[in-house]
Amino acid sequence: MGRLVLAAALVALVLSACAPMAAAIRLPSTTPCKWGHGRDASGNCADTCAIRNCGTNSKCLKDEAGWANCVCLKGFQLLPNASCAHSCAILVCDLHSTCVKEEDSLAKCVCNWGYIMTPDGVCVDACEVAACRTNFTCARNPDNLADVNCECQEGYALSGDKCIDKCDLKGCLGGTCSQIDGEAVCDCHGATTGLKLLEDTVTCQDACVLEACRTNFTCARNVDNLANVRCECEDGYALAEDGTCIDKCDLKGCLGGTCSQIDGEAVCDCHGATTGLKLLEDTVTCQDKCDLKGCLGGGTCSQSDGVAVCDCDMETSGKVLLADTVTCKDACQVEGCAALGEFGRCIRNPMNASDVRCACKDGYVLSGGICVDACELEACAIKDTKSECIRNPLNLTDVHCACVEGYVLSGGKCTDACLVQACATKDTKSECIVNPQNKTDVHCACLNKHLRAEGLCGRHVRP
Repeated sequence: MGRLVLAAALVALVLSACAPMAAAIRLPSTTPCKWGHGRDASGNCADTCAIRNCGTNSKCLKDEAGWANCVCLKGFQLLPNASCAHSCAILVCDLHSTCVKEEDSLAKCVCNWGYIMTPDGVCVDACEVAACRTNFTCARNPDNLADVNCECQEGYALSGDKCIDKCDLKGCLGGTCSQIDGEAVCDCHGATTGLKLLEDTVTCQDACVLEACRTNFTCARNVDNLANVRCECEDGYALAEDGTCIDKCDLKGCLGGTCSQIDGEAVCDCHGATTGLKLLEDTVTCQDKCDLKGCLGGGTCSQSDGVAVCDCDMETSGKVLLADTVTCKDACQVEGCAALGEFGRCIRNPMNASDVRCACKDGYVLSGGICVDACELEACAIKDTKSECIRNPLNLTDVHCACVEGYVLSGGKCTDACLVQACATKDTKSECIVNPQNKTDVHCACLNKHLRAEGLCGRHVRP
């Protein structure tokens, strides 16, 4: 033991003496080299690493005794021939893994994305390892495809530890279920069924039940969409201002009549045939037909079979009912006798004062639509200045022309009766004597009453 210590001290002394030198130091072969040095091929003391001469990709490390050992650099591995090679060059990774060598580290097989390494070093698909059950699907973390999780397939949802069809979980009541964008949706098919989906998104209920129409209302459906409903007044009812449904007859408020409904509409009936009332244009008020008739001209109103009729009392009043069925007017005014002129007149039937006719006054006749003097038609004065019109006292329209007093018809003309007698012509001593009672009765008489024989006048004629 003492020798070893002494030898070591001696070696240390030698090494310290040789430290400044880079080259090997020749010492007596019996003298040990300092720590970390050894005898090279020439027998000189040299750094053990220099003597070792480690190859490429390796470095020399000394152990506690100072002996040199070649160690492969990180990322390199020692081959059987003692050389160091890149680790991925010798590392054989399986189909689903890749050799990865980080700086200053050994190469290793790393499973590709989506794969994980089993304890025996085999890379398998992470989803195979997960072994998701029925209706599950393997979901990968997009940041780490090997990080997988069993999730329910699209259209399924987790219930307990099982994936159940979302429609089965939804449990639609009264409708059908379909999935939209991966979510279960209940459809009540309201357009044809009249059902509506409640806020719970599960229950289908009749839209009319939900509308809950009040008393005297009824639920009306849109024919194009039975679930589109609204509350309307029942037949025979109408909406009042206060929003309630009131019997249409109550709203109508018939005055003086009764109300009934026809084709769903309130109608006032005045029962005119028995009451004599008539419905006004306001369709509400009943009023006496005679009040409405308003007979004019002194007529009176009566009703027959429910019809108001104006009566003019024609036989006694002489009035007749005009075409307006309201106005009573004197029959003579209606007849229009005034058109005959100032000499026209209206003649009434003494048995019926309204039975009238137009006629000309006595002594007048109709000519050219007006009444004229019958003598004017005869025009005696125009025919002969000495003629005059003679009327039949029993019928003043029966006229004829006759010569005026003192004249007689001669040769178609009225001539002085004395001229016709021609007394002076017959005898210069005669004269015409006129009968004062009838001036057309004339005769010849001798002047101074001297009469001659043979119808001649003379002074000394004796009878």
